[in-house]
Amino acid sequence: MKFLKTNWQAFVFAAVGFFALYHFYRLLEDGKVTDAGVVFGIAFLSFLYANLSRFKKFSGLGFEAELWEDKQREASDLIDRLKNVVSIYTREIVLSAVKEGRWSDGRSWKEHWKLYDELVSQHDALGQKIDFTALKTEMDAYFLLDMCFAVNDSLRRDIDTARSKALTQISTKYGKYVTTGDERAKLLINLEGVTPYYSVSLELAKHGNIGAHMLEFAENNSHILEAHFGFPVDFNPDVMARLRKVAKLAGNRPVPVTDETLALTRPV
Repeated sequence: MKFLKTNWQAFVFAAVGFFALYHFYRLLEDGKVTDAGVVFGIAFLSFLYANLSRFKKFSGLGFEAELWEDKQREASDLIDRLKNVVSIYTREIVLSAVKEGRWSDGRSWKEHWKLYDELVSQHDALGQKIDFTALKTEMDAYFLLDMCFAVNDSLRRDIDTARSKALTQISTKYGKYVTTGDERAKLLINLEGVTPYYSVSLELAKHGNIGAHMLEFAENNSHILEAHFGFPVDFNPDVMARLRKVAKLAGNRPVPVTDETLALTRPV
């Protein structure tokens, strides 16, 4: 009933059109071609008026008619293409800022996220509902990466210190000379498993849990030293606490942007 109330004109014209079309065929069967042509014209106009609301413009029987649906579809396609372009440019602007000066005094992560928020809010204000999830995901990877870079030097120093301590222990106990198969040689081989250099990987930051991986690296070095030399690596407690936080963040993305997470990017 609601449909008939809002579209009764179209319904009436459609009914007239079908009625006229029926008589058009009857007149053709009777050989009354001229009358049939007139009736067909009535049928055609009836169907046209029944669908008039669907047309953007109509220039008469010379036929310059455009459907609203076609124009709306074209507009929708154009908007989608523009959204893709805007998304690409926004991504390049933000990621260029993130990558710029990463090895020197570049912008802080607080500024990076401010730029991201400003661009997204501007698009929203313009009514451009663009999905920036992929950009946020990529920024999160760099965010986590820099959290790990911030503690990498501290880890290396602590492992180096422990490794030097182990070498001193070997030299003090067994002297400087190695005899194949002796205890000193075995300890040196074990010490080779202790490496202070962790390769911070962007791919791991994107597709894995870089915090957990780095934490495992540190703990493995400590376990080797404790097992063979009787002491663990004396890591900075703040660094280990940071890595546990990074591991938790990497395992529960998207990464929230807070004062606490921003602080994790500051070098120890």
